[in-house]
Amino acid sequence: MMSPSALSTYLADTDITFDTVIFDEASQLTTENALISMIKAKQIIIAGDINQLPPTNFFKTISTEQEIDEENEIIVEENDYDSLLERMQGAFRQVTLK
Repeated sequence: MMSPSALSTYLADTDITFDTVIFDEASQLTTENALISMIKAKQIIIAGDINQLPPTNFFKTISTEQEIDEENEIIVEENDYDSLLERMQGAFRQVTLK
């Protein structure tokens, strides 16, 4: 069991693959953080609730590409908050748990 960021840090340059990777709380996970895990998986399961909070940008540092307005507030592009769950909704078959 590893978080997607830990997997990217420790296993990105290895030949390790996984039979199944499960993303729980995918509405709070950004797509870029899950990408390495998805590449290393034969099968993926993405679980989450679209009504939960989206991924937060709170702990990220300001990059040079981000603009800052007159009041020193970061201007965030619309796609900055897309979660893995939102991105994959149309790409995969959806199953609702009972």
